[in-house]
Amino acid sequence: MTEEFRIERIDDSEKPEKPMFSVSHMDQSVNPFENFYLYSNGNWLKSHPVPKDKPAWGTFMELLEYNIYILGKILEECVATGDDPLKKKLGDFYISSMNLDLIEKLKFDPIEPIIGEIDRIERKDEIVNVTSHLHSIGIFPFFSYYSTNDEKDSSIYALHLYQPDLSLPNRDYYFLDAFDTVREEFRKHTERLFAMYGLDDASHFSDTVFNVETMMAASSRRPEELRDPEKNYKKVAVESLSNFCSGLDISSYLSLINIPKSVNYVILGQPEYFIALGSMLRQISLDDWKVYLKWNVLRFSSQYLHREAYEEYFDFYERKLTGRQEPEKRWKIAVRLADQQLGEALGKVYVDREFGEESRRKMAELVDDLKEAFAERLRKIDWMTEETKRKALEKFSKFRAKIGYPSKFIDYSSVEIRR
Repeated sequence: MTEEFRIERIDDSEKPEKPMFSVSHMDQSVNPFENFYLYSNGNWLKSHPVPKDKPAWGTFMELLEYNIYILGKILEECVATGDDPLKKKLGDFYISSMNLDLIEKLKFDPIEPIIGEIDRIERKDEIVNVTSHLHSIGIFPFFSYYSTNDEKDSSIYALHLYQPDLSLPNRDYYFLDAFDTVREEFRKHTERLFAMYGLDDASHFSDTVFNVETMMAASSRRPEELRDPEKNYKKVAVESLSNFCSGLDISSYLSLINIPKSVNYVILGQPEYFIALGSMLRQISLDDWKVYLKWNVLRFSSQYLHREAYEEYFDFYERKLTGRQEPEKRWKIAVRLADQQLGEALGKVYVDREFGEESRRKMAELVDDLKEAFAERLRKIDWMTEETKRKALEKFSKFRAKIGYPSKFIDYSSVEIRR
């Protein structure tokens, strides 16, 4: 471990126990006919209170916490590795996230180039340039996008455009009386963060953000409306996108995020939102849109910046919204970030250490046995016609198991990471 920086090291005494099933977790004093949940889990619930740095707790979260510890130890080892290029990238990324002295010294400097881009916007038609850049680095104002299988044709990957993740959990938080206190706390939070950044009119900027997002929320769908895949699917030809969002040059946007010209359609999740967004882009002033864009940068980045910014982020988004009492240790945040940004690189090192080819082979054998048994039972079903069985078996033959890790990992050789 390098001594160049003040680094929060992982305390080995806090290594979580490897989670596993135990009959001691059951409370057999409970009548299972009256409360099977407590019968099955009663003693586990008594002996496992929610940790102060977690909003909730369960056995799957125990497993996640155990793996976070393992990944943290791997990253610490990578810091001291100079020969392996992949491990060096991981180590450099981790130590950059853990360089507390430099992080405190820089304060908001890391986001200044992005804020500068926003300040230089002179016309509304330039908003698309900054929006595409922000989307490319994981900040999603206006709307979000992702690429996955087309729900109507799984052989094709399709680009999906979706209503945005607003600052509050969903649209109801902007309108229902039950969330009056949350809205007031949110406005205070935005004002404090704007002021911390050094903007004189922080109160006005806070009002601007709330008003803009309230307009967006009014045109967004409720959580229950987002659960129906059929209702959140509208296939639109690229040349027709301007009919849905006339205030934003979507064709330029697609080009700026490097969508190939061969892509001839996109899936709009919520068409009415994009129609409303077009109207909002015309109605709301450029200055207010620039405030909204700056807020998106501050909201996303504050959780990774110096302590004062992080504590402001934590106080609202974690303590007040989720009930988390204490922040996670910095190394856990760094591990999660490494997993998000360099997932397959970290996964490869994890596999080499914790899983390996032999474990994969054994699991593949188990899956093959299960597939064989399933197919055999399918053949013996007496209520299914022979033609239906044939089609079912044909479909099942296309099942491909993904076990442990891919046969080919993402190549990170072109990724430059500096300590």
